[in-house]
Amino acid sequence: MVKMKIAIIGGGACGVAAFVDLVVRICEESIQDNTELVWFEKKKELGYGLAFGTDQKGHILNTETNLMGIFSHEPGHFSEWIKERYPKLYEQNEKVFTPRKVYGEYLSDMASLFIKKAKKEKLSVSRIEEEVCELDYTDGIYELSYGESEKLCADYVILALGTPSPNTYEELMPYNKYYHSPWPGDPIVEKSKDAGTVGIMGTSLSGIDSVMTLMDNGFDGKIYMFSPDGLLPKVQPYETKPFNRKCLTLPNVHEYRRNALKKPSLKQLYWLFIKDVKLDCPDMDWQIERRFGYDALTLLEKDLEWAEKGGDPLLRMAYALRHDASTLWSWLSEEDKLHFHQWLGIHWGINRHAMPIQNAEKLQKLLKSGKLKVVSCVSKAKAVRDGEAFELKSDAGQKFEMDLLINATGSPSGLEQMDLKLVNGMLQKKMLLPYKAGGAVISSKTMQSMAPQAGSDLYVTGHLANGMLMDVNAVWFNVQMISKMTEEIVCRMLGS
Repeated sequence: MVKMKIAIIGGGACGVAAFVDLVVRICEESIQDNTELVWFEKKKELGYGLAFGTDQKGHILNTETNLMGIFSHEPGHFSEWIKERYPKLYEQNEKVFTPRKVYGEYLSDMASLFIKKAKKEKLSVSRIEEEVCELDYTDGIYELSYGESEKLCADYVILALGTPSPNTYEELMPYNKYYHSPWPGDPIVEKSKDAGTVGIMGTSLSGIDSVMTLMDNGFDGKIYMFSPDGLLPKVQPYETKPFNRKCLTLPNVHEYRRNALKKPSLKQLYWLFIKDVKLDCPDMDWQIERRFGYDALTLLEKDLEWAEKGGDPLLRMAYALRHDASTLWSWLSEEDKLHFHQWLGIHWGINRHAMPIQNAEKLQKLLKSGKLKVVSCVSKAKAVRDGEAFELKSDAGQKFEMDLLINATGSPSGLEQMDLKLVNGMLQKKMLLPYKAGGAVISSKTMQSMAPQAGSDLYVTGHLANGMLMDVNAVWFNVQMISKMTEEIVCRMLGS
């Protein structure tokens, strides 16, 4: 009997979510005898990936644990796992954010458990510790190239490639004092030992990870953080105060759609958002909420005050929308999605992806001491003194010179900007089609690639789908979408 072969490329959170859900569905349908799962991950350990493999104590989750379960209908599973595995940490959960390494351990644990379950049920599972470098599609079959010259054929392929690094600043890669990513932290620690000043390109959560790495390992020099807007994320409270939405709700927007027989515009959704915030906080200081024109310490201390009260209205509103945001996003035109990134993306990002309060308190101390400076800067970094230092110029024209430079600009939204050989090749072969708002063109219902040469059984998860889907930075959202994807795959298998 010829077995149907499903290849999963990537062993991080999305790869684990796809694997465990496939094992459940395949065994439920009793089709394990004619199915084989092949899992590609170049690292020996599954689950950790780039995001959750960090040993740095300042790298912590910014999402409550009861949303982080890897099973779509059991969001609290991770929390229960912590309760059993780390009871002391479970007891502290209301007062501390969980280290990301613990979540990586959870994912690894689930991967190992379901590999054992699969084998017990006679479901064939193969692990290949190699990176897939090329993918081709001919006559209904996908051919994966990996290693030096090895190939494997599959009927279904799932791309779970994790968090891609940007391919920007390739000209700086030869220099020893330039580091292209905030993770892993060990090279940053090593390279910062003889550095007096460190520059971090990026002021979002990735940049804050770099600051935490430096702080937690005794760096005592000057740190500069650069970004075009010069804005830090807001502060995530230990417990976010509930927000009672009255205007921007799915029932209200559904009512508009059936009455007007058209989709809502970005402008309409925006004003419903603002109306809700004004109802929640009539005396909101909108001037400071624009953020621009205030120094980082002033804004951070204001955000910390709000965090002690359960979060400011904008942050709480964004948090309350987390389960509806992707549906609202799907109703926007491609043009409106581009406008969102242009007009509102910065403010949505700092509210929706806030920093844990315990990290914010560390930043506050650094800013007060003068050891950290946040700079608005759109100039491109360049190497000076034969690569022994790097220079950036602020919007005000001030020059900054650093001994070590870290690229923490975060994962790029466009496929062309991702430092992934596999993706670059698939773009050239038209197996992936770029979406203007970011990521690949996919079916938002099944996660299938809709590119001309993709075939019917190529599936895209996580950050690669960032334009058509809204919340791909959230594990819980990816888990929900992956569950729909695996359901589609198994349905297609049953019908074949």
